[in-house]
Amino acid sequence: MTKFFYYFAYGSNLLKERIKVQITGAEYECNGMLRNYKVDFVATSKRWHGGLATIKEKSGSM
Repeated sequence: MTKFFYYFAYGSNLLKERIKVQITGAEYECNGMLRNYKVDFVATSKRWHGGLATIKEKSGSM
């Protein structure tokens, strides 16, 4: 049984090298876009002192 999932990333998490370190056996599929969603920075990371991003619904957004 093959198990897979799609991984949506932003910024440096799009780097293939970083993905392969975090997700063993990861393979590139394609670039994508979530219509009607936007990136939102909801908090500050204590680990890297930068924004923590998530996605939120936003009608008409690309």
